[in-house]
Amino acid sequence: MLCSLSGEEAQEPVVSPKSGCIFEKRLIESYISTTGKDPVSEESLAVEELIGVKSKDPVIVPPKPAAFNSIPTMLAAFQNEWDALVLETFTLRKELHNTKQELSASLYQYDAAVRVAGKALKERDEAREALAELSKTFASSDKENGMEVDEKADTGSAPSEEAPAVEKSESIETSGSTSGDLESRIEPVDTYRDSQSGSPRDDDSEGSRELQRERNTAPRSDAELEDESATVPMPADHAQDILAGQERLFGIHKNLRLTVPGAVSGKFEVHYEVEPHNLSPRVRNYIAVSGHGHIAIYDETSIYLHPEGKHIRKKSRINCVGFTGSSLQLVISCANSLLYVYTMRGATERAIRHRQGEIYWIMPHPCVPMTIGVNRDRWVVFNSNREIHNPGFILTRICAEALHVDGRLLALGTYAGQIVIFDIVNNEKVASINTRYNRVTKIEFAFNGYWLFAASYNDSTKGSVQLFDLRKNTLLHEFPYDGKTEFSIDRSSSVLATIVKGTKHVNISIYNKKEKKWSVDHKQVTLPEPLIQVERSGNVNVPFQSYKPTFAGLSKTALYHFTVESL
Repeated sequence: MLCSLSGEEAQEPVVSPKSGCIFEKRLIESYISTTGKDPVSEESLAVEELIGVKSKDPVIVPPKPAAFNSIPTMLAAFQNEWDALVLETFTLRKELHNTKQELSASLYQYDAAVRVAGKALKERDEAREALAELSKTFASSDKENGMEVDEKADTGSAPSEEAPAVEKSESIETSGSTSGDLESRIEPVDTYRDSQSGSPRDDDSEGSRELQRERNTAPRSDAELEDESATVPMPADHAQDILAGQERLFGIHKNLRLTVPGAVSGKFEVHYEVEPHNLSPRVRNYIAVSGHGHIAIYDETSIYLHPEGKHIRKKSRINCVGFTGSSLQLVISCANSLLYVYTMRGATERAIRHRQGEIYWIMPHPCVPMTIGVNRDRWVVFNSNREIHNPGFILTRICAEALHVDGRLLALGTYAGQIVIFDIVNNEKVASINTRYNRVTKIEFAFNGYWLFAASYNDSTKGSVQLFDLRKNTLLHEFPYDGKTEFSIDRSSSVLATIVKGTKHVNISIYNKKEKKWSVDHKQVTLPEPLIQVERSGNVNVPFQSYKPTFAGLSKTALYHFTVESL
């Protein structure tokens, strides 16, 4: 019988009831006195539990050991040391075995992590190369077709109402490049894009505001515009900030998985709540919505902040307002060539003076501390203190704008029924789209990054909301209406809210991602009064599992809160 500790033949074998192994009695007793456990199973074990193993009595009885003297005493000491060495060797072998197992598991995990990181780096490099190739393609195509596009813009020719087409919309995949030393200059991202500009829209019944804008825009000769058309790219340090922010936003949007209740079954309902506001119904009102539940309702002289209940009043005429990406600041553009930055927490503000006349639309960047302002023929970039970039003359008679959710592409609409998409980093035109009708009223990028919604109308009370796929260069869907339309798409890119000016209805359309098509019959909600504007709302910090599409609508007397829920 071999001892499980020493591997030698046991002189006095015993069996452990815990593991069933055989041990030399003196060795196992020594081990139990030290640890109190079975050496093999690591279970609690007492000396009294050991079971002796008896064999047949030997024929020859061994003699008794001699009396202790110096040599036997030394031999006994050597035996004790040997026993201790055997026990220690067993313990070390057991620990070595456990360490080998842990090391093996760690190596497998490290190998898997290296493979995942390598795959991610490969995908990033491929995206960079694809974007570089697209930029080269856009640049070469623009040089060949630039003369024709300029002639159309100068003559103000409108596209045919029956032939909407994507004139040149190459596949646009937003990607970026990170820069470690730039991360400290980029504000934390709280949202996929949680800022929207409250851009004033045209209204035929209240055209005085638009006429005033046209008067404030001094007419310039073709020679002056041609001199300014030699635009310049953005300074390198600010361009790197936008590229780093773009890559961060691209990663967030790529992992966005929002599901809409009732999208697959088509069974949903719309609830709304009405909240009166204190602004005068006699003047034109607008709203700007953030991604953190803040709403600004404003007219030409005052701003009401919801739900804070604060009022901001300005002596100069207010053109537009917009929330920053963190929703901690409100940027206000006034007719006195000043931008006011209003701090929501401390109720303090600072002014940024510029030399671009009146800024009619402002779009704070989603994560970089920059604001893009647009007037009738160009855009200008501001940081928190000053104007940092003016690319020069871009287009004539700009009437609508939208900033891509990744913060790099800027879409501008004109009165000629054309939407031009620019890369604000290198100031290049990357795509041009023709809308169905010649007056563009609103543009909006969807959060999936490759859809563009555009609303347009004509003088014969025909309106349309068109959905373009920037990857496939196609018109995916069109929502026709009888009249001038306003719309907004939710953060899941699956729910479209549309209103027709002068009517008391809100139309909700649902996109079925499984079947890849929009609902044929939209759900219509009847209100007690017509709406002026509709924007997506809600808090982006709500967990994905609890997501419900929400919209904010503005009338002359009240603020409407809409929620889409499944039945």
